[in-house]
Amino acid sequence: MAISGSRLTRSELFNELSEMRKGMEMMITPFARFSPMRMAERSAWTPIVDVFEEGEELVVRADLPGIEPKDVKLMLEKDILMIHGERKRNKEIKDEHFFSQETIYGRFVRRIALQPGLKAEDMKASYRNGVLEVRLPKLRAPAAQEIPIEA
Repeated sequence: MAISGSRLTRSELFNELSEMRKGMEMMITPFARFSPMRMAERSAWTPIVDVFEEGEELVVRADLPGIEPKDVKLMLEKDILMIHGERKRNKEIKDEHFFSQETIYGRFVRRIALQPGLKAEDMKASYRNGVLEVRLPKLRAPAAQEIPIEA
């Protein structure tokens, strides 16, 4: 850790932030069902996902550019939505013809924790323009009920 009032170089600052992230990850991981950082480390790449409410639905959107819908599978296991897939490399372009290559290819698995009690048959999934969208009805909490007390 740097001494108060001293200036850090960019690389020193990056190293400090990286160490802080690792420390936070170690503190949080035992309490989390899964660690997003560890999930990202297990596969070559991880799609970006947004999860939000829209009216009476919960919406999950995953950016899957360059992936055919046939190469994507959705599964619901307990209260975890799993998106499996693979971004396949374009075989028409040979390695020696690349000037720069930033696209990451390979298989991925993305797990999103959802509220307990959801059913796969209640979900609707669509795929347009490289974006997978999964919609599911929000579960309502049961109304409070009075319980009679026997005397």
